[in-house]
Amino acid sequence: MRGLSVAALLVVLLAGCTSSKLSGQASGFGKLTLDAVAAQKLQLSAYAEEEAKDIAAELAEKRVELTYSSACLGLANHTDEPAACVVLTASGDKVPTPFAATNTVELAASLGAYADGLVQLSGDFSKDSTAFSASLALLATRVGGLSGAISSVAQQKLPFSTAQLSAVANIAATVGNLYLESERANALRRIIVAADPFVREATLQLARSDEQLRGIGLARAFEKMRLARVALSKAVASEAASTAVGVKQKEFLKAFDDYKRQAAMKSGFLALGEAHGQLAAIAKSGGSAADMAAYFLKLTTAAKSIAQSVQTLKVADGKAK
Repeated sequence: MRGLSVAALLVVLLAGCTSSKLSGQASGFGKLTLDAVAAQKLQLSAYAEEEAKDIAAELAEKRVELTYSSACLGLANHTDEPAACVVLTASGDKVPTPFAATNTVELAASLGAYADGLVQLSGDFSKDSTAFSASLALLATRVGGLSGAISSVAQQKLPFSTAQLSAVANIAATVGNLYLESERANALRRIIVAADPFVREATLQLARSDEQLRGIGLARAFEKMRLARVALSKAVASEAASTAVGVKQKEFLKAFDDYKRQAAMKSGFLALGEAHGQLAAIAKSGGSAADMAAYFLKLTTAAKSIAQSVQTLKVADGKAK
């Protein structure tokens, strides 16, 4: 009997170690994902603001006369949709609009909320059933929010069936006895598997937004490099002092480095989606807490790469403090 008691104690201690490791790795993933989301939000807003200024400056320089579409007249009696009421040039062309960041920011925030909820659930995994149940219900709600945010960015109905959404929502309602840690581990695995299609689609949409940002940033960086080269050529041609030429050379080399840095950037969101898919595969196969902790580490690495990429873009664009 004494041997059985010692064995039982060892099982409890080992379970506590693995669940603590899982919680620790999940915490790193959650923090870095939230940091990456916050950084991307700033970058998206900065690009949208700068692009809006560029459009306004171009319209003013070309002395473009502005008017409104005929649909604007129908808003008062509800015969037209608000989206059809747009600003036009006098020749009837649509006025360019800056990069739409609002829906992307909301999607990134929803992904961050999911990460935060998954961290909380993993932390409550080794605690009491009441805390775990509350965290499970919260995470299911956040997956639903993630689904809505994905649809807003994609601007179309996505291939998520009612059954897929119901599967996530029903996990919190249909789990069995959560007093046992093994049952809590099973519920954790189930919701990770059910949430995976939504996380994968969210990271795909965010990666596409990153590519749009990269294109905008790259065009701006190239223009800065071109102007720096023109300024250098003028300084050389004017027989300016060597110190003045040296300043222009440094400005050109900095613009050149910034351009190459942005050209080399790749989105880290796809890697985050792949890592979550691997975590879901381990969860689906009944992997242990230690197994899942190892894949949370991969998620953490992917989230870290996103934060670093955004920080590099901020430095290249002169936004770093």
